[in-house]
Amino acid sequence: MAKVFDLNSVKPHEFVEYGLGCLKKFAALGDNCAKETRERLRVVVAGGDGTVGWVLGCLGELHKQGRNPIPPTAIIPLGTGNDLSRSFGWGGSFPLSWRAAIKRTLVKATYSPTSRLDSWNLSISMPSDVTLDTPHSLKQTEEVALDQDIDVLGKLPEKVSCYQGVLF
Repeated sequence: MAKVFDLNSVKPHEFVEYGLGCLKKFAALGDNCAKETRERLRVVVAGGDGTVGWVLGCLGELHKQGRNPIPPTAIIPLGTGNDLSRSFGWGGSFPLSWRAAIKRTLVKATYSPTSRLDSWNLSISMPSDVTLDTPHSLKQTEEVALDQDIDVLGKLPEKVSCYQGVLF
């Protein structure tokens, strides 16, 4: 069974929270189809590094919450850089003969072996008067909690801009 989510309508964290939550709930009630779907689920992301990082960051929350298995993720490279896609053998761009390529990608996503990917949660606090051109995976936030054991050299600025995100 295939299901497509338009990220303009359904954000990745909504799918993780509600979609996978429903599968878990139905599986706990004895629904074997929901259990098997959850165990065999694979995600295909059509986009560039920013979109892929966004989805992977949301799926990474499953690991933090102990909600295994984490669905393997395939990439349809539709961005400008596509570094992650290229690194994992999905290619640097999508061919113009897209119909055949979609079929090949879905077969590859279904049967290919999986690989692990390291990621880091990055938090940046800087003086608010500094302009920062961030990648899509870093979003400006209201406040970032700093580690209380951190040694601070010098005086901290009164107003700061905070950015947070997941990098791969």
